[in-house]
Amino acid sequence: MIMIYVFGVILLIVFGTVGIQESFAENNSQYNLLEKDTDDPPLKQSNLGIPIFEIQCKVNLVLIQKHDGSPACVTLQTKEKLIERGWADNPVKLNTTIKPIKTIPSDSALAKKITESNNQFTLDFYRQISKEKNENVFFSSPSISTAFSILYEGAKGDTAAEIQDVFGFPTDDNERQVGFMSFINMMNQKNNDENTVQMSNALWLANGFTPLPKYTDTAKTYYDSSIDTVNFATDEGRLEINDWVKSKTQNRIEELLVPGSTTSLTKMVITNTIYFKGAWEYPFDLENTYDGDFAVDSTKTVTAPMMTYEHKMNLNHTSTEQMQMLQMPYKGNSFSMLIILPHDAEDMPSVEDSITLDNLELWKSQFRDFRGTIHIPKFTLDTEYDLKETLPDMGITSVFGPADLSGITGYKGLFVSKAVHKAFVEVNEIGTEAATATAINTDESGGRLFKADHPFIFLIQDNMTNDILFIGKVMDPTK
Repeated sequence: MIMIYVFGVILLIVFGTVGIQESFAENNSQYNLLEKDTDDPPLKQSNLGIPIFEIQCKVNLVLIQKHDGSPACVTLQTKEKLIERGWADNPVKLNTTIKPIKTIPSDSALAKKITESNNQFTLDFYRQISKEKNENVFFSSPSISTAFSILYEGAKGDTAAEIQDVFGFPTDDNERQVGFMSFINMMNQKNNDENTVQMSNALWLANGFTPLPKYTDTAKTYYDSSIDTVNFATDEGRLEINDWVKSKTQNRIEELLVPGSTTSLTKMVITNTIYFKGAWEYPFDLENTYDGDFAVDSTKTVTAPMMTYEHKMNLNHTSTEQMQMLQMPYKGNSFSMLIILPHDAEDMPSVEDSITLDNLELWKSQFRDFRGTIHIPKFTLDTEYDLKETLPDMGITSVFGPADLSGITGYKGLFVSKAVHKAFVEVNEIGTEAATATAINTDESGGRLFKADHPFIFLIQDNMTNDILFIGKVMDPTK
């Protein structure tokens, strides 16, 4: 069995010390809006789910709906001028024409576009973080790209262009939004007794911070995101987010945000988690696990617990001049692990260069039945990536300041202060750490051999959609 816990987090903080309400009023001075800091400003009431025609205003103010669909409280005189100029309307009148929200059907063709862009980003990001580094790698590109797509919904100008260029998101709003909605739905529908796979998204808003209704509606409708208001000025918000992450990762991740991660300037946090748990179609026998040599490189060898079974079943397998690739299915055959094993540890750089989406499809089309002896190390990888260090080298710079995220609030002033991706994977015989294995070495009894006793690459894929959920590289299974 294999257990995988993945999550990504993005923090958006107001640039400098400009307050949300001050900046909003400055950018809307032509409306002469009289919104002031209150416990329940109009936008906050709207984000809490209160229908626009039921939103309450302070004494001597009346409600309007601005041209962007958001509510505001103004004087009666200002209301008349705005409606006369076509800059606002009466929300009560608008409510008489509101139609029930229709259920948006999933679109497999648009979901496929998201899969294709995710897969390309998988390989691009893998190459970026693997440059000149001989260390273990593990991450989930759908986790990273989904969080950034939610952010992209509020990006404008160069900020949007950079994100789109790196992640390959469809520029058409409908294609992207329905595509991600379909992608998430199709993934979450594959939960069953044999496999568990679940993606979750959440927006965490600071008290008094009120994004545009269009932005929050998009997050809820197309990304199935929950939306909560928390206090970032104290530890309350940080602890609430950590509790949510603990719940979504089956208590595996206890402290995503450490003390000091959020401050009074934190205005919004976007979180995404992906949880996967799958049982091997052909499980390893615990008693056959032995301590064996694993050649990290030409000068270093470590001792690692090696799982093995012999001649039990036919598996998909192919080989090239540089490597061999084995497909190990999970129960139900909806998901599988692809293991790409260079013929020699020194071949790893050239094998990595040869991995493209086209070659992956070519190699899978050349699968043949493999009936032989398999040796794979047990391993646990716990990784963390600071995306603020990696993404600028890939072309995303402005989002980290100064950014244009005016699609979130209607004005500039937000930027990404922190972007972190953490991932965890445990691979063993039964899904939990076994008792200490006996030190036994085995002799081959003839037949074909797949022995991962040196660095290899592995991918967890959806067999139906070809979506690469996770990718990793094991350089040293003992770390």
